[in-house]
Amino acid sequence: MPSNLLIVTGSETYAFDMGIAASRFTDVAVVRWTSVGQFEGSLFELFFITGGQVRKISSVKLPLRIRNKPEWFVSRVPLFVLNTWLMFSFAIKARRLLGKSNTRVSALGIGWGGGLITLFLKKLGLLDSFAYYRVDWFTGRPRHFYDSLIVNAYFRSIDRILSRTSNYVWNITEEVRAAANRTHMFLNRKEIVVRPPISRLGSYPDLPRTADPYIVYCGEVKPGCGLPLILSAISALLKQNNTMKLKILGRARIDYLASLQQEFRDVFDKGVCEYLGGFDMVNDGDKERINQIIAGAYAGVAIFPSGSSNTSNYVIPNRILLYLANHTPVIINSDAAAASWLCSAGVAVGTSTGPENIAKNVLMLRDSLEYRSWLRSNIGPFMENMGNEAESAKALGTLTGELAVD
Repeated sequence: MPSNLLIVTGSETYAFDMGIAASRFTDVAVVRWTSVGQFEGSLFELFFITGGQVRKISSVKLPLRIRNKPEWFVSRVPLFVLNTWLMFSFAIKARRLLGKSNTRVSALGIGWGGGLITLFLKKLGLLDSFAYYRVDWFTGRPRHFYDSLIVNAYFRSIDRILSRTSNYVWNITEEVRAAANRTHMFLNRKEIVVRPPISRLGSYPDLPRTADPYIVYCGEVKPGCGLPLILSAISALLKQNNTMKLKILGRARIDYLASLQQEFRDVFDKGVCEYLGGFDMVNDGDKERINQIIAGAYAGVAIFPSGSSNTSNYVIPNRILLYLANHTPVIINSDAAAASWLCSAGVAVGTSTGPENIAKNVLMLRDSLEYRSWLRSNIGPFMENMGNEAESAKALGTLTGELAVD
């Protein structure tokens, strides 16, 4: 009999896709943390999955507002402890839900936060084994003392501990694995690359593209997100009397969004660029709204600046999975880890991060129905052959004992 499975995750929606896949052969509990609203607090949730059916068990919302305004620094120090304690409490509750102390339970800790919680549970004797899913590789901003201190003294120390103590290490890309191995100078003998599955649940792959063309940015609006590059390209096109609208979806740091709206007043004031607010893909209403907007777009944008100095260029951002689920081609910077995977399959357009090059590729997608159709026609086979759940299902089977270890 395979062990039951506990998944501890942040806002990564593919945790549920993995949980549903594993629920075909065992019971699964998912403990999830995500931000509330415009980074105005934290939401902790516990779900139980059996036979492919997801049921919410409990949730707690922790507001982070002072004088009715969100304060970013609040969550960094004093409430970090409270966030961790709540996450750990939910994980303990999930472990109880999966059976008594003599019940075999394995765990998947997604990200360093999920990895830490599962490590604590393992040390308490509540888990048989756990896998650490390395889905980030933090780099910090160059010549920024605080970032360098946090990244080197905190994140990489935790990553090193989790790499040594976990039963398995999963890496979201080969680039993440290589960066970690270069830094730590050792390799967990059960370390593998596991790409997340691309869920089609609730997506609209056959929705016709609108007559009023637009591209979509789906993700957090914060420093390093790449939006200034995209907005510069849209602004340059507008000055040439070429219009391609941009719809922005995702939680925003209000001050950062305001600075973008001020810097790119031409595209915001003329309605060429539209900010449509945040979302939570676990919420059915949000999921339907977001999938329909993505499905109607000519392309989804996943462009990040700074090359190897930007964390996002090492991983497969969740937005790419959402774009492909809705058969929307991706515009991606060529030096991103996911670019070769996607561009070689003909489902994405690679570009440099220069606004002129981005604008050129946006125009090509707008004006060539043949090119757009070719990209979209490749997404279905890509999903069947490379974006399916087989890779993660095999890894989950090994973790829980459903599959024999080679």
